[in-house]
Amino acid sequence: MRDKKYSMILVFFIFIAIAISMIAIMTENVYEPEIEMINIDNIEKSTSGITDVWPFKTMIITLDPDEFNDTANEGIIKLSLPDNELELHLAEQSITEEQRKIKIINESGIFILGGPEFHTYKGKVAGYENSTVSLTIHRNILFGTIDIEENPYHIEVTRKSIEGKMILALYRQADVIEQNIKPATL
Repeated sequence: MRDKKYSMILVFFIFIAIAISMIAIMTENVYEPEIEMINIDNIEKSTSGITDVWPFKTMIITLDPDEFNDTANEGIIKLSLPDNELELHLAEQSITEEQRKIKIINESGIFILGGPEFHTYKGKVAGYENSTVSLTIHRNILFGTIDIEENPYHIEVTRKSIEGKMILALYRQADVIEQNIKPATL
């Protein structure tokens, strides 16, 4: 009787272990970076003439690059943007050490330096058949383009930060104002 009781308890624990592992397998691997929308009132020009913060929505994306990278190839990256919830299905693009090298040419000669380590992804947005996604992560900074409905989202790095976190500009292609620039005449 006692052996039967222990056998039943053992079978129960084995069943629980199998059930938990099945649930873990069936659960989708989803990662969602934290997105905080912020307001930037002052738009400044840098000394190079490049606008530091565009007159578009600005945000801080806080992400764990290791968790993003681990999830991107096998799961879903979820982005909660101000006007849309997007589920990204991504595949990492292979970037060799040779492709990351930086070549500097100046009066002293030619110098080749090792470039920064980054991860580049391409993919699709769930629910948008003709979508394309191209994102890059460098350390904890995410930037790139998410093209849906022929009106892509652009996530751009700015030169601003708050409490050590990089501020990113978010805009849609339709938000961009085209300027008519006349070519210089000689």
